[in-house]
Amino acid sequence: ILIILTSMAFLIGESFFVPDLARGFISGMMLFICCLVPLIGANVCSQDLRLDITRIEYLKTFPLSGERIVVAEMAAPMIMMSIVEMILLTVTAIYIQAHGVAGSIGRFATPQTMVCVFIFTIPICGILTVMRNAAVLLFPAWIVRSKEEPRGFVVTGQRLVVAVGNLLVLAVTLVPAAIVFVPALF
Repeated sequence: ILIILTSMAFLIGESFFVPDLARGFISGMMLFICCLVPLIGANVCSQDLRLDITRIEYLKTFPLSGERIVVAEMAAPMIMMSIVEMILLTVTAIYIQAHGVAGSIGRFATPQTMVCVFIFTIPICGILTVMRNAAVLLFPAWIVRSKEEPRGFVVTGQRLVVAVGNLLVLAVTLVPAAIVFVPALF
């Protein structure tokens, strides 16, 4: 998270010393970082069910239902990803408006568009966190628990299958959001 925030700050700092033509490229890079955070955020914020699945016997002793334990495990990474994503989106929109970046990027940095984007930020981060933790519950043997465990082609194949499954589920879950977002955008 600090690396992502530092790279965003570096892009903003660099934009003061580059010509106006490069500001469009910097805006595009900032938007790329904003799109990348939800996709890699679930992997970066790994303080969730993946680490505690080995201690499932202790989790069962808590006086909570299974649903509450799972929700509590996923709450911290989801909140962290959502806050960072909203900060990055806000900084990017302010940068685009302040530097007057023209073209197709500039017309999307309006307050109305940002409100529409903020509405979908938290559910998208939540979907990605749920998908990441659902893989733990559905395929507990596939989760790599420590660095000492053997790794190889099997683990790489399992990760590829999970990644493709995550992208398919994300594509299907974003269809209703796109149906609502496109008319709101226009």
